[in-house]
Amino acid sequence: MCSPRAPARRRSQMNPTLQPRRMQQRPARPRGFTMIEMLVALVVLAVGMLGVASLFGISLHSGSSAITRMQAVNLATDLADR
Repeated sequence: MCSPRAPARRRSQMNPTLQPRRMQQRPARPRGFTMIEMLVALVVLAVGMLGVASLFGISLHSGSSAITRMQAVNLATDLADR
């Protein structure tokens, strides 16, 4: 014979709200990045890379002008020593 608990147990399996919380499955959360997030990250990265490239160009120009000034100082020193 069936015990009086058996129908209640069967009902709880059909209705997930009667199950304990640990037994219920959580809704799946979407993983990954959206297209907008990727585009924003790409724009931020591009702006940063343009800044680095600009600084690189400025440092090259400063280095070449420093070499030119050093050559001018050496030439002036040689002419002053004569």
